[in-house]
Amino acid sequence: SDSLRHEVNIISNGASYCIGSIIDLVFDGTVNFVYQGGQLNFNGPTSCLMFLNGSELRVGDGQSLHYGSDGEGILGLGLGSWLVLGKGSRMEVNNRVVLWNHELSPGNQAYVALGPGQELGFGPRSSLERIGFTEEGIMLNVYMNGGHLDDTHLSPAEQALIKRIYPPQGEPSPLQPVISPNPTGQVLSWSVHLPFPQEVRWEVCNLLGQLLLAGEEQGLPGRHTVATPLGLPAGSYVLTIASGGAIESLPFICQP
Repeated sequence: SDSLRHEVNIISNGASYCIGSIIDLVFDGTVNFVYQGGQLNFNGPTSCLMFLNGSELRVGDGQSLHYGSDGEGILGLGLGSWLVLGKGSRMEVNNRVVLWNHELSPGNQAYVALGPGQELGFGPRSSLERIGFTEEGIMLNVYMNGGHLDDTHLSPAEQALIKRIYPPQGEPSPLQPVISPNPTGQVLSWSVHLPFPQEVRWEVCNLLGQLLLAGEEQGLPGRHTVATPLGLPAGSYVLTIASGGAIESLPFICQP
């Protein structure tokens, strides 16, 4: 169907992947790679995982992904691609990172958001370069939302391809979360602003911090609205929303 879109996730849950010397595995659009443990073994300089058109390489909560630990292989990042790190997760890249600059447009960018407890590092055998149009264009845009980026092993020219983006002091959250109406009934209507297609996680807790409800949404750019059935007693609760490294908590009142 031209109007129905599906998300396909390849989930590594402890498996070992052996990627041959001439393999170029492309993740495009809503096809993502989710790392939950295991090994990625690249067996040649042209072994590549490429992410394009909003696709994501996701590292699960508490996981540590060593990508190209021996310097072999390629991490390809193109239009609208994302590196998405979970809570307390870490990714170290120790091979060739290619920014695919196939067109000169403002939207041709790659992204990663680093929240508290999240780390992205470039190892001693890593490199970062543009291919295609090399003089200008695609950057690795890193939202510095409390996490850590280590690019000390890259050359000054390679470091110049990384754009650190810090949240403006005193400015509202980039998520711009809204609950409406508040107080609410047994369906909680809330929304966030998303600059790109990205995962939105949410939790509902009571005032003691006990988790009552949780879920995930695959949000589209713009104002993303969610209607969450509650089934909770009347009282005060807290909605916590996390997306793209930003986290916001909003109190609300549930009425019968």
